Amino acid sequence: MTKALAEAEMWAASTVGEPTAVLRSVCQQLEVPYVEAQAVGARWAEGVYRALRWLTRTGGEPCPLELPVRGRDGRVLSVDELVEWAISTAPHKAWEPEDRAALRRRAEVKAQRSRELAGLIEETRRRAAS
Repeated sequence: MTKALAEAEMWAASTVGEPTAVLRSVCQQLEVPYVEAQAVGARWAEGVYRALRWLTRTGGEPCPLELPVRGRDGRVLSVDELVEWAISTAPHKAWEPEDRAALRRRAEVKAQRSRELAGLIEETRRRAAS
């Protein structure tokens, strides 16, 4: 899939239920073949639009999915690394013991969730490969 095709799909999702002239024009500008948009529900179309807008970086969309927190090397960050990162992003804050304890609890939850998400991603990759 190319970025142009993803952008055409994004426009198709944003024009579900509307006249096809806009989508035909977009496809022509992107130099991709026009394919009539499939009829889908409004919520599905909105989800596709937001995901593709994020993926193609054509808007300021936040990531539409919860992703594991990873380091530059792709490794899921540990509790200590999450705490260290959070403290480094607020150097002006006076981190009292109760603040650090609350931060650590949040980091433990986030690290656990990141491990779970990374496991789901890996399982999905394994199933797709077989």
